[in-house]
Amino acid sequence: MIKNFINNTVEARVPGRDDRLPFRPFDDVTVDPRSGLTPHQKLVERVRDAAMSRMLRSIGDVNSPMFQDDFLSGRLGGKLKTTLEGYGKRVFKCHVWGGTSRQTNEVI
Repeated sequence: MIKNFINNTVEARVPGRDDRLPFRPFDDVTVDPRSGLTPHQKLVERVRDAAMSRMLRSIGDVNSPMFQDDFLSGRLGGKLKTTLEGYGKRVFKCHVWGGTSRQTNEVI
C-alpha cells in the first residue's frame, strides 16, 4: 500500500466485479517552478517528513537544547537504531528513505 502511494498507482475494486481497476489518483503532473515537484511528489515529501519527525520525536524531545548535541554526538544512536528496526527495513526504505535497498542498509 505504501509503495502504491509513492508510485501513484492504486487498484480499486468495482462492486459486482471480481477484478481490480488500476488508476492514478494524482493525475496533475504540473511541476511547481519553485520546488520542481508535482502535487503528488510534494505530498509524498510531506508524508516522509512527517514520518521522520515522528521517528525523531520517539527518541527524545526534539525541542530540547540538548537533543541536537545528543543526536550529533551519537548518544541517541541506540534509541534511533531501535526505532528504525521497529519500523522494519522494508517500510523504512519504501516510506521514508525512498532509496534502494543498499542505501537503506547503509543507514540502518
